[in-house]
Amino acid sequence: MASDSANLYTCLACQVAFHSAELQRTHYRSDWHRYNLKRKMAELPPVTADNFAQRVLAQQAKQTEEATKGGFSARCNLCQKAYSSQNAYNSHLSSKKHKDAQAKATAKSSDSVSEEVAGADQKVHDFPLGDNDQAMATDEPNNTARAQAVAQEREINRALDNAQTEEEVYELLEKKMQMARRLSLEECLFCDTHSATFEDNMAHMAQAHSLFIPDVEYVADLRGLITYLGEKITVANVCLYCNGRGRTMRSLDAVRNHMLDKGHCMIAYDNEDDILELSDYYDFSTTYPGDKMEGEPHATAAMNTEEPETRLTLAEARAEGIVFDADAAELVLPSGQRLGHRDLKRYYKQRFRVEDTRESVVINRLLTQYAEDGAFASAAHKQANDRALIMNQPRGRWALRQQHPSIMVKRRQLEYDAKVGAKANKLQKYFRHQILF
Repeated sequence: MASDSANLYTCLACQVAFHSAELQRTHYRSDWHRYNLKRKMAELPPVTADNFAQRVLAQQAKQTEEATKGGFSARCNLCQKAYSSQNAYNSHLSSKKHKDAQAKATAKSSDSVSEEVAGADQKVHDFPLGDNDQAMATDEPNNTARAQAVAQEREINRALDNAQTEEEVYELLEKKMQMARRLSLEECLFCDTHSATFEDNMAHMAQAHSLFIPDVEYVADLRGLITYLGEKITVANVCLYCNGRGRTMRSLDAVRNHMLDKGHCMIAYDNEDDILELSDYYDFSTTYPGDKMEGEPHATAAMNTEEPETRLTLAEARAEGIVFDADAAELVLPSGQRLGHRDLKRYYKQRFRVEDTRESVVINRLLTQYAEDGAFASAAHKQANDRALIMNQPRGRWALRQQHPSIMVKRRQLEYDAKVGAKANKLQKYFRHQILF
């Protein structure tokens, strides 16, 4: 018995024992052990494995219930508004604005009824009046599908947290991308608003969320750009402004809430990496410098006789006189112009002032430098500067007058000390007798 107890491997946090070290290491990686460690830090007693399993099942049931509630989606076709909660939708149906819109729609449909049209009553009956029962019956399939999608997305996120190998992570990410919701061009990127057209959606995002498209005059594919931004939000769950540099988010609602709360309803366009990411949707070819600059007398004639654009190989380009400078990252055109690489733009943007090499300018610069540096100044120059500094003071003239008597007193004192020192042979103040060593 003593030998068996000596070979046991124990866990003090969970108060259990194991017969092998492998079982103990497996136990240390379990959620039960982590949970008991947190309870131990909070000075609480540990829970058993059965009790922990019951708590896990209760928490999963609670999360499923919350996902079902959070998956609610309703839309008022009359007011063109979408709601993600039952309370907000019911409040809208009972609001005065909705009732006024419903009354106007009813009056408009009644005025359009004609006795000559036999099916007018049926058309009026089919017109959406925003009835609560009818809207709920229409949105029930959408609510169920969205609730299932939210629940599956949470399961995938939970599986990603517990994934052990890289293959499992890639498989779960691919599954999440396939299940992710895609926004249409009429849906807002930052809220649940659904506009009638793409132009109305862009106007809504600009007015309600202050969305600004950088360099919009050079955008070649605006619809593709908005589609790509929507996929970043829905599929990758990435903030458009943080662009992966902030905290990780797991759902579309989390990304939208983050952008609205932080004021990040904007596109990241500051770093070079952000600009290159969106370069497929821009066309800056109109800003590229050509061989012929504006203002030259033969520029117009050259444009009229311009041949179609052709692509040259490296050998053909060298034959045409185009020189590639690999070391300097420059391209020399036959006209003599040099095209630099974008990596060196910080150096090309520098504008240095041309130094004046005339002798008079150089001499004046040296004189100024010598005057500012005391090491190059003469004694007379220093004295003149000191006198000028004293004169610039509020009572400078009085100070100069008071300075003259003090100088005379010091001079008399020095003369007297020299006379006494000569008589007593004590001119060297630092001298001492070389005795008692």
